[in-house]
Amino acid sequence: MDPTRMENRSSSDEEYDYRIRVLAERQDLRLAALKEYNSMHKHTLSPDQLKYHFDQYARYRHEQENWRSDDSFLDALSRLPNLTVVENTKHGFADNHLRFPWNRMKKDILLTPDQWMHLSAVEVDDDEGHRVIDLERGLIYMKHVDCLLAGIGRRAASSLVSPVRTLRLVNIGGQPLLDMSAHYTMPGTPDSESAPDMRNELPQETISNALQGLSHLERLELDTKFETATPWQTRQLFQEIHAILSAAAHSLKTLRLECRDDDYAWAVVEEPTEDDTIAHLDIPILPQLESLRISVNATDESLVELLRAQSKTLRCLEIVDCNLVVGTWNTVLRQIPEIFDTGLQRIYLEGLHDEDYSLESGDEALFEDGLDVGEGAHPHDRAILKYLLHGGEMPELDFNTWYERNRELADRGITEWEDELLDSEVP
Repeated sequence: MDPTRMENRSSSDEEYDYRIRVLAERQDLRLAALKEYNSMHKHTLSPDQLKYHFDQYARYRHEQENWRSDDSFLDALSRLPNLTVVENTKHGFADNHLRFPWNRMKKDILLTPDQWMHLSAVEVDDDEGHRVIDLERGLIYMKHVDCLLAGIGRRAASSLVSPVRTLRLVNIGGQPLLDMSAHYTMPGTPDSESAPDMRNELPQETISNALQGLSHLERLELDTKFETATPWQTRQLFQEIHAILSAAAHSLKTLRLECRDDDYAWAVVEEPTEDDTIAHLDIPILPQLESLRISVNATDESLVELLRAQSKTLRCLEIVDCNLVVGTWNTVLRQIPEIFDTGLQRIYLEGLHDEDYSLESGDEALFEDGLDVGEGAHPHDRAILKYLLHGGEMPELDFNTWYERNRELADRGITEWEDELLDSEVP
């Protein structure tokens, strides 16, 4: 056969295959677009019906935005005489649209409250390409949490109702909890050029006054996770958390504190020590604290200082999903027996990162699956637990290193070893 004809045929086959692949890809795109279109919500309403639903939506939104100003929510919270537990579980309503009161509103509106939960504040790009909040269109803050805390304060002023003793606050998006817009210089005003300086100097006394009513709290859970936040938002949130802890300092017995974003950092920073959440929060001494669970960024020094400050009363310690930006967990855990002497009764560790188990490396964290404290726990976990609670010689935290040093004893069998450890443990 003529080589030229063979080459032409080969070229034609390749072009044919290419066209078939293109057509198949286009068909896949058409099917994907059709599937997306079919999944979209559609309506058969007339213009008048649409206007009715929009008017209803606007009315409900207006009511929600004015909860604080007309005091209806504050009064309602004060009329529950036996309320002792308050929980804000999420900043959204996507999973709750069939529950009261949204099930009553569903027939009147086509949009859920998710559409107005961020108010009118938006993020935009400034002249240098940085993401900033457009203050002319409003400030972002957790409006429903602001109302809740104000309601607790109103409630605390009455002697006819029980005080709130358990509070759980969940913060999403790094938004401050309180409306402090009165203390920000808005664009267009004579002092607008000094706005960044004003944000650095939010009055702590004003924030503390907005958190009245927390002096009877015995259990507090603060769950703050987010992806990005502007420095001034983060700064205000730090001040608010510090004020909440200070307000509840003399009654708090249980604290669960989770303060970090999905990247284990508060914001873009230049130095690792600026990621030290514990240092930024400036956690006060909590003289009644018995149980502490923390998930934060810290340095080995700041974490040890926190544990020392709370060691006199602390009996249960849980450290979960923590990242040491400076230092190692070997340094911190080695000091645990000395910090608590014989006072600590329970300790749990899980998902600990440091320079040996860095987040960037992708390696498993120290105690990735948690330190097993139950019956039948592995001898390595039992050896670590024994050291943390009772002291003695600290075993290697890394399992492989520990196993190499204890291979001869380990080969005798886990059951025999467990019996030996149990016999040697201090009651």
